[in-house]
Amino acid sequence: MKKTTITLAAATAINAFTLSAAQATEQANNQANTENGIPLERILVTANRTQEDSFLALSSHEVITAADIERLQPQNITEILDDVAGVSVASQGGGGQSSSVFMRGTNSNHVLILVDGQRISSGTLGTANYAAISPAQIERIEVVKGPRAALWGSDAIGGVIQIFTKQYKAGEGVVSATLGSNGYWQAQAAVGLGNSDHNVTLSASVEESDGFDVQDSDAKNDDDGYDRQAFVLNANSQLTDTFALGFIANYSQGGAEYDASRADENEFENYSTKLITTYNSGYLFVEASVGRTQDHSEAFGNGQAKKDATIYETARDSASLIADYQFSEATSVSAGADWYSEDISESTSSFSEEERDTAAFFVSARHDVNNFMLEAATRYDDVDGIDSETTYNASLGYRFEDTWVVSFNHGTGFKAPSFNDLYYPEQWGYRGNQDLMPETSTTNEILIRNALDNAVLEVAIFQTDVENLISWTGQVVEGDTTWTQPVNVSEAEMKGIELTARITQEDWTYQAYVAYIKSEDAKTGDDLARRPELTANYSVSYALDAFTFDAKLSYRDDSISEYTWSTNEPVEVDSFWTLDLGVNYLITDDWNVSLRGFNVSDEDTITVTGYNDEGAAFRLSTRYQF
Repeated sequence: MKKTTITLAAATAINAFTLSAAQATEQANNQANTENGIPLERILVTANRTQEDSFLALSSHEVITAADIERLQPQNITEILDDVAGVSVASQGGGGQSSSVFMRGTNSNHVLILVDGQRISSGTLGTANYAAISPAQIERIEVVKGPRAALWGSDAIGGVIQIFTKQYKAGEGVVSATLGSNGYWQAQAAVGLGNSDHNVTLSASVEESDGFDVQDSDAKNDDDGYDRQAFVLNANSQLTDTFALGFIANYSQGGAEYDASRADENEFENYSTKLITTYNSGYLFVEASVGRTQDHSEAFGNGQAKKDATIYETARDSASLIADYQFSEATSVSAGADWYSEDISESTSSFSEEERDTAAFFVSARHDVNNFMLEAATRYDDVDGIDSETTYNASLGYRFEDTWVVSFNHGTGFKAPSFNDLYYPEQWGYRGNQDLMPETSTTNEILIRNALDNAVLEVAIFQTDVENLISWTGQVVEGDTTWTQPVNVSEAEMKGIELTARITQEDWTYQAYVAYIKSEDAKTGDDLARRPELTANYSVSYALDAFTFDAKLSYRDDSISEYTWSTNEPVEVDSFWTLDLGVNYLITDDWNVSLRGFNVSDEDTITVTGYNDEGAAFRLSTRYQF
């Protein structure tokens, strides 16, 4: 397939949408949604931090449900995200290995990752550890594309991915088990306790894999396995008709083997907690929350004893207050404040600064007049150690015939430098640069959406310009030592088109997307690494009595894996097609068994040079829901 030929095949478009402005307030929100006339399955939260009808949302987005995740049987959350139009994943091995997620061609650290409303990225690296997130614990994922810094602050240049953990009503629950290739096994259980006013969901999952040899090496030829355990407590109490209280705690631990010249094993231990209180009168919604997250990692092995492990642990304390006032069916205004304090709580390296605070204030408004929809938001972020940033979003939409929405969106974003960028200690020839400025972006987007009884179609055309990109290419000579440090030298341009579709006809369901994204260095014209120009996905499922059969065909264009350090010559990885096949059998209304084959034609699916792929694989699972 030539890059200049874009065949509309594909995409997952807007699926069923489920409620969760804050999981602590399910009952109150249900009442409000009924009063507002919005079906519960069409509620979207992440785009504007308040509830809105997903069809009328002026931002491009997609929601991945628990049913979608169950069907995919993923080992890693990146396998889920790789099915979203405009998102591409570069993986350095299997389920427990490091992966990078690129949204709309922006950098991997230009995507804000939230779990139940909390940032989970490492303060030192500035990115999230996707391998630490258990797909079995996820209720749904909201993917909002384009800049959302005016609502969420730093990192939200390419978009926002918010993960919501499982929540069951009292007396409901699930038990499941999965076996797969390369010694993979996984088990999970969850149960809801309490009553309609006071509910607690407890869930746990355990998984392990022998893995495969991540890198070919003369020195080592071994399997690189991983293990992961995850636990979630999700509680909420409806204290009165208007007041609710909630608490969410996530804990995960595990480890992985990998191939490297120094340490070749890692272990992680991460957690997050969040206390939420809400007031909902139907026209006024107020949410206040406090929380804490921790990201802990240890690297050892390959001659380095565990007691001498390289340790990085960062923590983030946060607080937020959001109020949304509905003046009328046509007009609403939201305002809020965020505060979080990041610190390096433990490290084997000595950073010159180990703590910084961020304080932010934002306001947004929406007004509908006739068939026009107007949205605007602005936010001020004051980050210790760098310049303050003011960002904004503005959208103008038009709705006609109750089935079409067309909008024009303009927004700005920024990415604050990480602790590594600013304060990395002088070691191994590297050091941080405290004179760095934040990376900044400007995005324009045209969005067209059509929703019929049995089909949803969406087209998004966009361009993003990023300035002051941070690159670890600066050279400073001091005496006999040459230091490599980050500098604001790069500019980048990303432009593209995404087409998505979902069609249901009786027992058949078709989903497809195609995305063409050109990402390049604005100064040199060179393609940015690990970002294919063309990606496509087509899936079809057919229900026959108790059986459901499905197939998924995916395409990824060739791309540059990296540029050589000495000559700056590009090193490419080839394009590839993959075919997945699955069958699900409903033994009873509550019990099913499913079998899925991945990459059944055993194609080479290398996305990063020097790293192997799993090849053809299978997973067999059974699930009982009560």
